[in-house]
Amino acid sequence: MNKLDILNKQYNKWERTAYSFISSSNGVLEASDIVQEAYIKIVNTDKLDHIVNDEGKVNPSYMYLTIRSVATDYLRVNQRDTKRTNRLDEDENVFQLESVGYCEHSAKFNELIDKMNEEVNSWAWYDKQLFKLYKDTGFSMQKLSEETKISKTSIFTTLKNCKEKLLTVIGEDYYNYLRGI
Repeated sequence: MNKLDILNKQYNKWERTAYSFISSSNGVLEASDIVQEAYIKIVNTDKLDHIVNDEGKVNPSYMYLTIRSVATDYLRVNQRDTKRTNRLDEDENVFQLESVGYCEHSAKFNELIDKMNEEVNSWAWYDKQLFKLYKDTGFSMQKLSEETKISKTSIFTTLKNCKEKLLTVIGEDYYNYLRGI
């Protein structure tokens, strides 16, 4: 019996592990996809020997970490579809309410979004564009630096200042919104 077959004997256990990271109505299907992606990741990176030893014993910790990694990637990619999508164009608002679920009809939430848009639109062009890239791409500051050829220090400082500006303008309103006031 090869190592992949040994690993596959515990498929239901791995599926339950993946399911514990998912919170949606299609959780079982998504958990199955995550386990399959984890298998592919293991085979493609030649890590099967780390998970199943020569005696045929499975290292559950390594498999758990692999499933968690794949599930985290899956959630990061798919979360954009279920939460508010942020967009910035030259003449458009930064924050747009597209699909928010429980917040869709909240007047306070809409007021908060309007206030955020107003603040961001008052920023300098560079600040708006960098903020847009950071919000839209989901890149880390390091990756953003590599892609744009802007120093990581400049990106960090600009984004830090942008976040502080937003927090100054909407911080109290946001806190009240979260508290339901």
